[in-house]
Amino acid sequence: MILAGDVGGTKCNLALFSEKGDKLTPVFKQRFRSKDFAQFDLIAKEFARQAADHLAGEKIVAAGFGIAGPVINNRVRATTCLGRLTPLFFPRN
Repeated sequence: MILAGDVGGTKCNLALFSEKGDKLTPVFKQRFRSKDFAQFDLIAKEFARQAADHLAGEKIVAAGFGIAGPVINNRVRATTCLGRLTPLFFPRN
């Protein structure tokens, strides 16, 4: 399973995709209003809660996000209200 997201100041779109061969198929997607969350990890946790039934026992093996802002020392200083993001907010397992 692959997690993809578009993180912006107005909204945050997150989606799960299953991978079969060379094809990605959307499994679950959700849109969040950024102003309803103080930090991105709170959005990620809410998405994980909502998406749990759609994982069907599979694990997320990869994730990618589009985020407006510069990357400095492996951290994104988001130009949105969501503050600083680091790749460490997702556990490796």
